[in-house]
Amino acid sequence: EAGQSIQAAVDAAAPGDTVKVMSGDYTEPPSGSAAVRITKPLKLAANGKVRILPNTGQKDGIVVEPAHSGDPDIDGIEIKGFTVEGFSNNGIWLVHVNHFNIEKNESINNLENGIWPTLSANGQVKKNVSYGSQDSALWIEASENVRVLNNDFHHSPTGLEITISKDITVEENDV
Repeated sequence: EAGQSIQAAVDAAAPGDTVKVMSGDYTEPPSGSAAVRITKPLKLAANGKVRILPNTGQKDGIVVEPAHSGDPDIDGIEIKGFTVEGFSNNGIWLVHVNHFNIEKNESINNLENGIWPTLSANGQVKKNVSYGSQDSALWIEASENVRVLNNDFHHSPTGLEITISKDITVEENDV
């Protein structure tokens, strides 16, 4: 429902559910370093124009990671259609995620990295726009079998960075 907490909806969702977020600007209640933290497989889909903005203490926009260090990787994530703007660290950050789709998002002025899958596998970053980072617009790190397709990365010191990764396909991007 418009104006409600995205984090509350994510927390209430069962693994495998789709959380649809109605149009609007969202500033999540301050409850940690991320505006939205996802610790289970699910689809997060914007229904219209959805912008996530930082609140006190929030350094990252959307973070996807296992609930506890050493837990199994999260298997199955989709984040589609969001604008994540103005965070001091990262816009969309995946850690230990298998089978992911990051599609049609905008990362604007997130000062470390715009979109950053790390220690992740078997996914795609497709049709996103990322700019205004002070490091990389997109950084694929320590990951494998990732497709980077039809994205637009600009106005960052590094448009696209790929480090210690394998089987990365990069096609039709504007960097």
